[in-house]
Amino acid sequence: WLAARLSQLGGAIFGGEADRPLLRTVQRHLADGEPALAWAAGVRLRAQIGEAEVLDAEALAALAVAAAATGRHAAAVEDFRAAVLAAQQQTGAQDLVGPLEVLVSWAASLHEQSLGRGDLLNGPFWRWEAPEVPQRLPEAWRRWLAALPKVAEYVGPVEVRWAHDPATGARRGRGLFVTAPVKAGSTLLASWPVAQARSSAELVAAMRRNARHSSRARAAYANLDDGNKERVLPEPEAANAVFGTATDEAPPPDAPYVEPNFLGIINANCFSRQADWAAVYGLPSMLNHDCSGHGATALKLVVTYLDGAIIFRAARDLEVDEELCHRYFDTEGALSARHALSQRWGFLCDCRRCHFEAAKLPGTMLGRAVELSLAAKHLGEQLEALRAEPPSDAHVALLRELLALCDAVEKASTAEEEEVWSDEDVGWCFSLVKPLCNASLFCLVKVAEGASRGTQLMDADEASALRCLVLKRIAAAWEHSERWSFDHLMNLHMHWAALAKRQLEDVEATSHARRRCEQGFLVRFGVDAADLALGTPGSRALGLLKCLKS
Repeated sequence: WLAARLSQLGGAIFGGEADRPLLRTVQRHLADGEPALAWAAGVRLRAQIGEAEVLDAEALAALAVAAAATGRHAAAVEDFRAAVLAAQQQTGAQDLVGPLEVLVSWAASLHEQSLGRGDLLNGPFWRWEAPEVPQRLPEAWRRWLAALPKVAEYVGPVEVRWAHDPATGARRGRGLFVTAPVKAGSTLLASWPVAQARSSAELVAAMRRNARHSSRARAAYANLDDGNKERVLPEPEAANAVFGTATDEAPPPDAPYVEPNFLGIINANCFSRQADWAAVYGLPSMLNHDCSGHGATALKLVVTYLDGAIIFRAARDLEVDEELCHRYFDTEGALSARHALSQRWGFLCDCRRCHFEAAKLPGTMLGRAVELSLAAKHLGEQLEALRAEPPSDAHVALLRELLALCDAVEKASTAEEEEVWSDEDVGWCFSLVKPLCNASLFCLVKVAEGASRGTQLMDADEASALRCLVLKRIAAAWEHSERWSFDHLMNLHMHWAALAKRQLEDVEATSHARRRCEQGFLVRFGVDAADLALGTPGSRALGLLKCLKS
């Protein structure tokens, strides 16, 4: 009887295609992007074989992928290890041992990442490469092996709470807060998309499809804001339970389900990095917006080649109970432009920067200096007329006018009769007049171009000093608006290089600019000063900036 039973079970698992329908069901769901259904089919497969250990390497590998794709990383490691043992004992399967051992390491890495210990999350991820399916595995496996996640979800010391207006104390919705001190550059969370598609238009279909086979997707949609002001948002405790690293399950066939307002959810929560990609996430959607460099406490990194995973790192050192915010949109513009953009998201931004520009700056000497600079529309017209012209005295004349306006802003910020303006206040003002600073830098580039051709339009030392001054102002503007963005890091690198080129004339300023540049690359990329190697032929700075821009 035992021999007959083993033969029967062996046929079900090792036999032809018609004899192993449950395994093929697992693999089909994985290939179709339905991991929760794959896991459910895998549970039925295990129940079918009972206690008999007759699963072959292929079946165990498929079950491991289903486990990892639903957030069960420890189980995935166990199943891949069992697949290696099965391959060692299975006739004709020895060639699978090496590739399966690679998958064991892959799954173990995911498990470590889910605990916040993985190289991608807490190491220099600028040199981390996405894992690839080993070439020596059967071609037929590749469609379902593609469901093996390239990065694990991780939730650091953060939690959803009610957010309140700092001025009035009124509740203004939910937000994400840190529950322990966090060092700048530390990973706060890594999340898979609840749904993603090639465009916002296709995202509704993707969300509807995921709701059919994923309990976690259903719960996420139920806890996300859909833009309905009359709706009572779920409590933060519910959001924490749903948006954590909970494993996914297939919804019971008879589970009650009312389709949510998918378009409303997309309008209120959609992340889109480029024209051909859009996604909705769970916990990342709990972060509110802030226009200021200091207030935008979380750096967002969307990695489409890692299955659309989104990773947030601390933009600066954070204290317990600080709210995590990031920029929903380009905050380079003036208050009116930022307000128009925020209203598209269903709110009117009143962050510290917006409040400064709306209520604190107007009517002051500093405010009038900024207004005077912004009113100089004719300078922009002159710049456009000179843009394609060869270097000439006209560029120097335009430079002098531009610098005079920027100098007036800086002088007003230190006027004795004015209130004391903080570095942040001044940075916000230079953000407003940054087009003038950028135009000044363009003119200085033209001066340098003329010098390289033998036309001396300005004293070389004066031009070098002015370049350092302009770059310092631009750095202040980026520092307090879009800190650690590509433009900010590029400007920090240019500022340090310009000071260093002056052969340590101002040692303290050069040293400070270098430290600030190194800090930016550390926070953004996780690369320390030794690996960054500023000022050496092997410096990684420009290569990293190129990667960030692309």
